[in-house]
Amino acid sequence: ETDVFGQVKTAYKNLLEQNSDLSHSMKSIFLKLFEDTKEIRSQHLRGIGGNTYGALARRLMGPSEQDRVLVIGAGEISKSVAPYFADFSLKIWNRSAERLQALGIELEKKGHSPVLFTCEQELLTSIANASLIIIATPFGYAIEESVRKTRHVNERILHLGANEHAVKQCQRSEGRGGG
Repeated sequence: ETDVFGQVKTAYKNLLEQNSDLSHSMKSIFLKLFEDTKEIRSQHLRGIGGNTYGALARRLMGPSEQDRVLVIGAGEISKSVAPYFADFSLKIWNRSAERLQALGIELEKKGHSPVLFTCEQELLTSIANASLIIIATPFGYAIEESVRKTRHVNERILHLGANEHAVKQCQRSEGRGGG
């Protein structure tokens, strides 16, 4: 929730910088959204903890000391998730070296040193060797197919970029229905 709200606030800030008719007409809507969010947080989300992608991913994945974690992607979601898995054997892959290096620098500032790589062949090897895979890219890349073909049965996979259509597509390709 915190990550999503941060993205909404960034979008609003970017809209205001445009100083367009749209930004002026949307101002009251965004202000109402911010007010409602504050109220919901104070009345309904207090004390439940773990309201970032990273905290939720760690809770869902339940990593153990021996887990080998692979994060695919180096965008905003990965920035939130990676620190929560940095105490494990962590590898992070991304197509763009620039974004990957930026994430690596951010993690190093926090005392973490994951293995960073952009090689697609190494990605396939890492998928085969990982016990936890976190896909933090939008659905639609060939990543899902690579993970599906290369993974082992006992790997746990969390796709943070999947939507309902993507889940149904994966279920059909694995022969589990899904409509």
